[in-house]
Amino acid sequence: MASQKTIDLGAQHLPVGSAADQLRALADAAEATGYAFDTYGAGDGLNAFEAKVAAMLGKEAGLFVATGTMAQQSVLRAATWVHGLGSKPKVFVHGTSHLVHQDCLRDGAEQAKKFARHAAVNLPDFDAAALGSFDRVIQLRDVVTAFYVPGAERNAAVLAELFDTVYVSFYKGVGALASAMVLGSAAIVAKVRREVAIHGGKLHTAGPLALSAELALAKSAGAFAPRFERLRAMVAVVSAAAADAGVAVEFDPPVPESAMVHCYLPGRAEDLERLHAAAAAATGVTLWNKLRGPGHARDGTWSYFEWSAGPGNVAATDDDVTRGWAHFLALCKAELPAPAPAAEPETEVPPEPPAAEPPAAAAA
Repeated sequence: MASQKTIDLGAQHLPVGSAADQLRALADAAEATGYAFDTYGAGDGLNAFEAKVAAMLGKEAGLFVATGTMAQQSVLRAATWVHGLGSKPKVFVHGTSHLVHQDCLRDGAEQAKKFARHAAVNLPDFDAAALGSFDRVIQLRDVVTAFYVPGAERNAAVLAELFDTVYVSFYKGVGALASAMVLGSAAIVAKVRREVAIHGGKLHTAGPLALSAELALAKSAGAFAPRFERLRAMVAVVSAAAADAGVAVEFDPPVPESAMVHCYLPGRAEDLERLHAAAAAATGVTLWNKLRGPGHARDGTWSYFEWSAGPGNVAATDDDVTRGWAHFLALCKAELPAPAPAAEPETEVPPEPPAAEPPAAAAA
């Protein structure tokens, strides 16, 4: 039996080394390129990076922001101001939105119960309404129902026109130290810039974070499609292993639609972690980095984790995946009781929107 973990399927990124190593790499890159720090957002290096990412996503302008949450909050305020939606505009978010809960998805049912209270505390300037159902991701029909967009169920481009901005995280998947960017029209980005400044996000210089983001984005260019395909392949391997073991492992969505997927396991977190540690010690394969909670539609007999594909795990072979998962699933089969079936997602078709409802009033 292996005495040490040798393969980490939960490691999206490669080890980054010490803080000194990371700062040294940034210094080397800055020296090689003549990179100069911005001052309060003004600087050739930073502004060129903002323009580059905006062009990549087909938008007119971009704004580098230190944190994603600040970027999203600022966009909400800027967008509602631009459209004149009143002093407390209505916004639609998912019932487990971290803007409402200040946390990622843990227990969807519990977050749904606390939605109104958390929205009042964390989004006090908005009339926040939950969009869709807490037990699944937002679907096209949810947006159609909420906004009454005629024909949207037949043409996704109609929905895309509703969105004025795009948000990019530079540490999720890309691997930078931190930070994000908001892309959109020059007018909306100018409004977002003002909101970021009002809420304390106008740093004296974003230079180190911006350089880290630019280098990480360049390094990951062209890598997301292979990561996506590799994750799909690994999910298929795990699904086959689960079927062979007779253990009900489930993925949401069943076939990944990006380089990240939610994996649901039958059992309580403490039991799963114990068996996971035993399987990793025996096989040298670690399957995840942390369990997050029951997730969307499961109760306390299910636990889930986020599985992301990146440079730290895409080199794992199908044999590696099978070896680690088969041993873990065999332990689950032997030691854990069979869980209750997972709740099925809603499948009913929503009622047709009223023909007389004006789109502008519904959007407001």
